[in-house]
Amino acid sequence: MRKIVEYIFCRDCKKVYFYLHGGPLFTLRNWQEDPFATMLYNEQRNFILVNYPIVYDDGGISDYRFLKEYFWEYKRQNPNTEMVLLGESYGGYLASLFAAEYIFRKIIAISAFTSIAYQELFSSERSWLKDYLSENALDFYTLCRDNQ
Repeated sequence: MRKIVEYIFCRDCKKVYFYLHGGPLFTLRNWQEDPFATMLYNEQRNFILVNYPIVYDDGGISDYRFLKEYFWEYKRQNPNTEMVLLGESYGGYLASLFAAEYIFRKIIAISAFTSIAYQELFSSERSWLKDYLSENALDFYTLCRDNQ
């Protein structure tokens, strides 16, 4: 399974959207499998579907590290490209963690959760959240509270 799926419609354009899907227990093989990817495709936006690793018990940390390495490498190789990060649900949670990284021009988090504890208590996703995220997973609420 490819982790990165690129849809580049305009090679001269200097704006690329990076899309992090919800999940985390699946990957997207193509744009037709997700409504937001379909929207980007239909609008002919340059975008990249980024599938994060599926690692149980260390998921949040492994996903964040994989994405951080990929995004910084992309930025190094394409320094003049405006990078926009779009994440939905769990992807939105991951996107929110990049707010302090200064990689992206814009970050859009759709239906994202920012507090793991709150999500665990009140969300229908709590069943996978406990099994997937490690105890050391980053929590955006805590990072903001602690000025990190």
